[in-house]
Amino acid sequence: MEVRLIDGRTVNVKQVYNGKACRCTCGCSGKHMYDEKSIARYVKKILKTGDIEIGSTYFAHENQTRLYVAYFE
Repeated sequence: MEVRLIDGRTVNVKQVYNGKACRCTCGCSGKHMYDEKSIARYVKKILKTGDIEIGSTYFAHENQTRLYVAYFE
């Protein structure tokens, strides 16, 4: 799924992660998802917050209970 980030880059999201806040993203405290429906759902949820951390291969949002990460190429 192609997404335009707030820094102007257009990226292709390949997977998303939804897990407990303040934990690792290996999958032990959450779930990695690869299907288009899940990717669209969580990308929308992350971007809607406006409070986004952008890394070289991901963008993410963390609140008090959940961590949402979208990984791109």
